[in-house]
Amino acid sequence: MTEEFKIVYQHYIPEELIGDFEKTGLSEKLDIELVLEKEEQKYYNFTGSEIADIVIYIQQHTTELLVGGLLVSATYDILKGGVKLLWTGLSKLAVKKLQSGGKETDKPKSISIRLMGKERAVEIVLDGDVNEEQADKIIDESFKYVNSEKINEDFKNPDFIPNSKAEKPRIRLKYNKKKQIWEPENFGEYRRKMEEYQRWAEQNLDS
Repeated sequence: MTEEFKIVYQHYIPEELIGDFEKTGLSEKLDIELVLEKEEQKYYNFTGSEIADIVIYIQQHTTELLVGGLLVSATYDILKGGVKLLWTGLSKLAVKKLQSGGKETDKPKSISIRLMGKERAVEIVLDGDVNEEQADKIIDESFKYVNSEKINEDFKNPDFIPNSKAEKPRIRLKYNKKKQIWEPENFGEYRRKMEEYQRWAEQNLDS
C-alpha cells in the first residue's frame, strides 16, 4: 500500500508550528506536500461550510480504505506524534475570525484528517483544545475506529453519507466528548430536520 500526504494550513498558522511538524521525521519517511491556503479558498476533495485550520490529506492507492498499514508500522507512531504536535500547538493559539459585521470573535479550532481511498473516504475531525495526554488518546482511538469492522457498517447506513449522489461515498467522524467515543456525523438527521422545517414553512408562512 502506498500513501500520498498533503498538509493544507491557513495563513494564520505560525510557520514555526509547521516547521516543528517537519522536524518530527515524518517527511523523511514519506513524501509530504505543504500548502499554504487562504480561508476563502475551497479545499480539494471535501466540501462543506466548515473549513479546518489544518487539513491533512492521506491519499491511499488501494481498492478499499484501509489504515492497517499505518497502525502496524513505525510510520504511524511518527504520524500520530506529528498530528498531536499540530493539535496541541493549535490549542495554544488565540485564533480569531472576522465576522461579516466586522466584529472579531473566537473561531472554533480544528484539524481535519482526510483519508482518501480509491472507492471511499473518511474525515476525522479533531476540534477543541487539548493537552498532550488527551490528544494522544483521542488520535489513537480515531485510527482504531477507522481500522475496525464498525467503519464498514457505517458506510452501509445512508444517514452517515452527506451526499448520496457523490461519486465517492464518505463519512465524517467526530469525537463525542461527553461519551468519550468516536461517532459518525448523522447527516440523515440534519436532512430530516430540514424537511420538517420546509413542511412547517409551507403550512405556516405566506407565499
